[in-house]
Amino acid sequence: MIVVGQRPIVGRSAWRRVSLAPTLALALALALAACGAQGQSAKPTPTPTPPVGPAATVVYRGHSGPVIGVAWSPDGKRVATCGNDDTVQLWDAATGKQIWTYHDPVNPGNTYLFALAWSPDGASLAVGGFDLSVRILDAATGHQRTILAGTTNFIEGLVWSPDGKRLAWGGGDGSVEVWDVVAQKLLLTYNGQTAAIGHLAWSPGGAQIASASYDGSVQVWDATTG
Repeated sequence: MIVVGQRPIVGRSAWRRVSLAPTLALALALALAACGAQGQSAKPTPTPTPPVGPAATVVYRGHSGPVIGVAWSPDGKRVATCGNDDTVQLWDAATGKQIWTYHDPVNPGNTYLFALAWSPDGASLAVGGFDLSVRILDAATGHQRTILAGTTNFIEGLVWSPDGKRLAWGGGDGSVEVWDVVAQKLLLTYNGQTAAIGHLAWSPGGAQIASASYDGSVQVWDATTG
């Protein structure tokens, strides 16, 4: 500091120190406040605990491999299953008691069963898989009634017509076949898709079939003419 006529003259560096002090103090206060706000917003949000449902009412055990197909009976009293152990098994839906087991009599242990479907009246079960055929089983006993054979690829999608007179199934080559169950003959083949058919659904009135394919499409077509 230089004194001239008893009046202090503040040097440039000293002036800077004096004038910047309030500014620095304010900036520091604002920074601390901002950090506090960020610290509050960074607190983790508690993850809600998902609700836990009750344990399964009934557990069916009996397959020795993966279970691929499952279907309720029309009256809701039985559950049918099939899988890679080449069996079809029927269970009491209320108790879990096994009613019967069907084993492939032609090629036991080597027939993967992918799809099954109940007839509308609950009297029959249709089962299809890797052996290029569909078996019709008596739902009461598990005995094989007949085999519908002639398809050229494995069967994954399977459905009965609403009147129970026809069966439609989808092959691994993208085709769908519609068969007369009583006459045991092929009625028509639909070739509108280019990859395996995963699922089929028959319209309630019986006039149309919807086929879902691994090619990414669902196609609806006339069940009588294809």
